[in-house]
Amino acid sequence: MPKKRRKSFAARTAPAASRRAAEALPEAAVRPTVPEALAIASLAVVLVGTALLVDAGAHASFDAPKRLAATVGAALAAVAAIAFRRPSRRFADAWRALPSPARIALAAGTAALVWSALSAAVSPRRATSLDALRTVFLYLLLVPLGASTAVAKGKNLLAATFLGAAAVNAGISILQSRGVQPFRLETFGTRNLTGALAGNVGYLAIATALAAVLALGIALSARRRPVRGIALAALLLLLAALVVNRNLTGLVSVALGVIVLLVASYGRRSLVPIAAVGIAVAVALVAFPPLRQRATA
Repeated sequence: MPKKRRKSFAARTAPAASRRAAEALPEAAVRPTVPEALAIASLAVVLVGTALLVDAGAHASFDAPKRLAATVGAALAAVAAIAFRRPSRRFADAWRALPSPARIALAAGTAALVWSALSAAVSPRRATSLDALRTVFLYLLLVPLGASTAVAKGKNLLAATFLGAAAVNAGISILQSRGVQPFRLETFGTRNLTGALAGNVGYLAIATALAAVLALGIALSARRRPVRGIALAALLLLLAALVVNRNLTGLVSVALGVIVLLVASYGRRSLVPIAAVGIAVAVALVAFPPLRQRATA
């Protein structure tokens, strides 16, 4: 029988060393650079400002400060994350590397922007249209920001910021439903009295629904028990706010988001949890007459 050759010490230790280097690489890779850290901080300010900023002296007390925070923060984040980044390859090479669906989506989006600019230029209310178009272009900066390495590196902080701001609004909304108002409001009817710092029940419900799905995703994927506990507590608070506001759109959005999350996480094993979600929605419609009335209407 042929004799087995024994590997040298260097050859035997090389795989272990390479594994340790591969494990250490992601930790170094997730550290943001200074421009990326500025972009992450700007986006965190955007998330907090668009959720909680209120200016009682402004004509649009809720919308004006939130719009200012969104536009200024998005511009600063885009400059920090994109302007200071050196392109790794030419535009032509990057375009050829994109899959066909991505090329179609990018071309369609560019065509829509060009058509919107032409519409604003020939509009009979040109000044107002161009002002709105500038705001749209600033908001569009959030699209490349979402695909940037800065967001990839700061996703945990941004998720926690969004979830915390949504939880604050949910708590205020629940207090408002019990008659505790942190400020005086002039509204038509009583339904808009629980809009919290969002100022609008519909906006609040959309943000709360997104945050509820995020909280469930964190609760299902987090490894540490304290994180799971905080996520579950936030989830209960957010769902309570949706029920208090009797917003059927928000509840349906949560149900659909939970279904997508379960399918993505468990695949075929998600059939039973999906059935449980459907039963929970049906019970909520039966147990709460305002929701049942809105569903039948």
